[in-house]
Amino acid sequence: MRKHPYVHCRGCGKHRSEDGGVLSARGLCKTCADMRRIDNMNQLATRSGPYFDHWARRSFMAARRLVLDELHISP
Repeated sequence: MRKHPYVHCRGCGKHRSEDGGVLSARGLCKTCADMRRIDNMNQLATRSGPYFDHWARRSFMAARRLVLDELHISP
């Protein structure tokens, strides 16, 4: 947890007072957070892009871990 709250949006750089005074826990204003959410959903639907690649990589590693755990083999 950060000791100091974000003051500028990590997406567009706007000061928090310009966008209603609230930034998300990840340091994004509402506009940037909504754009990132929409991009994420579109990439998962089209199965391409960096968000999809991250999801696929993490899903593969989780499945691998389950199989290795069933076989009692440490990775």
